Amino acid sequence: GAPLTSYKIVDKLVPQLEYTGTTSLSYLTPGGTLTAVDATDFTVAPAPNGSPGGTVTVTFEDLDWVNSLPAGTTFQWVLTTEVVGVGNLENKAFENTGGENVEIGKATTQWGPVKLLKHDAAGTANPLRGAEFQVYSGACPPLSAPPVGSPVDVSGATTFTSGTNGEVNIAGLYVGKNDSPATAKYCVVET
Repeated sequence: GAPLTSYKIVDKLVPQLEYTGTTSLSYLTPGGTLTAVDATDFTVAPAPNGSPGGTVTVTFEDLDWVNSLPAGTTFQWVLTTEVVGVGNLENKAFENTGGENVEIGKATTQWGPVKLLKHDAAGTANPLRGAEFQVYSGACPPLSAPPVGSPVDVSGATTFTSGTNGEVNIAGLYVGKNDSPATAKYCVVET
């Protein structure tokens, strides 16, 4: 076909995701190995910093190089985001060769809020304020063993404290991906 006069990869982020950076951009020729794209061959135009959602675009600067790649070459763009909301987050990727955006893939992740209630031995009618909890990925170890790994970070917090009503609200934890049954397990530990 005709040589490309423009080539972009576009990621339209849902409002619950905030772009934080590009980890890598690579290409794979048919029968070849995954190879990093030279940083001088592309630019990344992110959504405004501190603004969830928006569009992040990779623009290829060296179209002669892109046009020299064999037919069937694919690109792999790894970008990072911070989850700033919960729900079923569908993230779509597009390519644009000078006209309109054409969808080339999507991934869906599910994130859910957690609510705990700390109360005394008399029951839920007697909530306790000031109890601190941490959440760890994976199943809980035996009671005599310490949790494994580091506490989960949710919006910069790793310790969650009960309020005057005894409630602890954790904004969102990863549940699963691509509409598969929930696969994530967590261990909640009172500190």
